[in-house]
Amino acid sequence: MAFSLLLLVLGCPSGDSTKPDDTAPSGDDTGGTTIPGQGDIGSLTVSSSDSMSTVLTVEFDTTEAATCQVVLGPSAGEYRYATAPDPEPVTSHAFLVPGFPAGVDYHWRVECEFESGDQSSPDAEYRARSAPGGLPDYDIEDVDLGASAGGYRIVPWMGEAQGGFLVVNAEGELVWWHETDEGEVALSVHQSPDGLGVYWNINDAFRETDISTIEYARWDLGDTRSIRTEWAHHDFALLPDGAGFTYIMADIRETQGETVVGDAIWRVELDGSNPREIWNGWDEIEEPNFRGCRPTFYPFACDWTHANNVYYEPGEDAYYVSFHEYNSFVRLDGMESGNTDWFLGSIEPVDYEPRSANDEFVHQHGVKPWPGEANTYVLFDNGSGNAGDTSRVVRVTHDGRNSYEVSWEHDFGDRYASILLGDTDPVGEDLSNTLISWGSEGIVTEITESQETVFRLNFGLGAAAGFVEWLPTMGGPI
Repeated sequence: MAFSLLLLVLGCPSGDSTKPDDTAPSGDDTGGTTIPGQGDIGSLTVSSSDSMSTVLTVEFDTTEAATCQVVLGPSAGEYRYATAPDPEPVTSHAFLVPGFPAGVDYHWRVECEFESGDQSSPDAEYRARSAPGGLPDYDIEDVDLGASAGGYRIVPWMGEAQGGFLVVNAEGELVWWHETDEGEVALSVHQSPDGLGVYWNINDAFRETDISTIEYARWDLGDTRSIRTEWAHHDFALLPDGAGFTYIMADIRETQGETVVGDAIWRVELDGSNPREIWNGWDEIEEPNFRGCRPTFYPFACDWTHANNVYYEPGEDAYYVSFHEYNSFVRLDGMESGNTDWFLGSIEPVDYEPRSANDEFVHQHGVKPWPGEANTYVLFDNGSGNAGDTSRVVRVTHDGRNSYEVSWEHDFGDRYASILLGDTDPVGEDLSNTLISWGSEGIVTEITESQETVFRLNFGLGAAAGFVEWLPTMGGPI
């Protein structure tokens, strides 16, 4: 790792966010109560999770088949957040409801759509317990709920030898959290397709041993699992329709008298079965001269291609994989076959040199298609790391081969130069805003198309931000 990150063990943040400490009162935790219904919505049975009190389970019946969901907000009538709805009209309903801020009085109700019209349950109030100590300090700035994407943000963080992730709402209030064990970090986190839980990867913080797994927890911690992913690192993609995971695997070989780490793309089923390789850089990229190559990311080996993100686009049936050491990314056709389509960017290994006319982006992360624009991709351009060079978010448009240009960019000022990590995620109902992780700067922002900042999270000194993900909803029908 390029420099040492110090883990902070902290109390309350400054700014406008709400992240209470251990001493805050537990409030109105619901161990199992009944709330009266209204109209065609029967009484509601409500219980909170003993392990994660920011999550409720809500069960109720309706006299006629209806499509329902649970909505949440800071006050009665101001419901800003929601679970996913029933997929079809039913009369018996059960919802897992995450999203209650830690230590804050919050309102919620059930909303149902009947054939005859819409109905709601009475407003209810709930206060989850406060968050534990030991989570990273953060503060919130520049919140503009009118222009923001709403929803929730998953924000991984990394310290010197430990990490975890936070889930915050659009105001920056903490609604869920996880800390990794000492010596472990999680860089990539994804909500499960059913909305009922979360998957994250586990890597060795020191990159010396193979402890790589993908972990799962239901939001209420009622179900947890661990899926083995041999020598996986950096990033993984959750495939649609229960097709499993794709992940970056470190393929370690002895060549030219050196120990070298190349990268392969592997697939595995949701339960960890049937692991198989679908693409390998050793077969697809010509080997450079490795003699004298010094260890960088891996302390025991030359780090060759340094793949740092993998993204699957279902509409194209294609993967996009970013190669840090090549200032390039590759498009792979086919979920199972992973055939090389094209490389975009430099296809020669590079060191930390100033950006040139031939390298529009340098040591990039977070590559993915920009929605609604053909042959356009958004990525986090880390820059060279030299004095005066800053990180930025760019969109690159290309001709389907290797000719391309930057069509849009955002650099957020000349201070921000991330020397590791960084990410981008198109967000919002029309996916026109951009959620950005500034990596080693420990900052996460959301900006509009006109580059107005409408959300900013600042971690305390020494904490880096990992790969971010936006969730329009959390939870849903069980």
